[in-house]
Amino acid sequence: MKNKKKWVLWTFIILGAVLVSFFIYDQMKYTTFNDEMDIVRSEFNHDEEIIMVRIEQRKRDSETINVISINDGETISDISKILSNTKLKKNNPEFSSEDYYELVLSYPNNYPSTKISVYKNQILISEPSVHGSYRVTEDNDLYSYLKDKEFEWDERLNIND
Repeated sequence: MKNKKKWVLWTFIILGAVLVSFFIYDQMKYTTFNDEMDIVRSEFNHDEEIIMVRIEQRKRDSETINVISINDGETISDISKILSNTKLKKNNPEFSSEDYYELVLSYPNNYPSTKISVYKNQILISEPSVHGSYRVTEDNDLYSYLKDKEFEWDERLNIND
């Protein structure tokens, strides 16, 4: 009887340790956009401000890509503020067939641009290869901002050309 109690006790201890380890591992996946961009900035010496944002609107059912280049400091600041408040959870890259926006952040130091693919519930950061894929854990304010903003697109590119 005593051996059975010890066996049950050790089973619960091991099970508890596994559950705590899983919880800690899962919590380590949570991050913010600012934290991830700090890593990108340190890897690629992007310590200067963004001077231009190129936005590409890619719609699933369209054969064109709408493009605008933004040099306006106020709009760039708005986009940066929205991004900085975005809470993320690391996940495996999932390429979706839904509409999305691709942002290309340019810096004055001629280092590679940062590409950010913004989906309704996901963000991918590339610099110049994929830095990370993240699920947005709260409302994706940047996707809503880009969708609701009525841009005067600079150009429309035909995908089939």
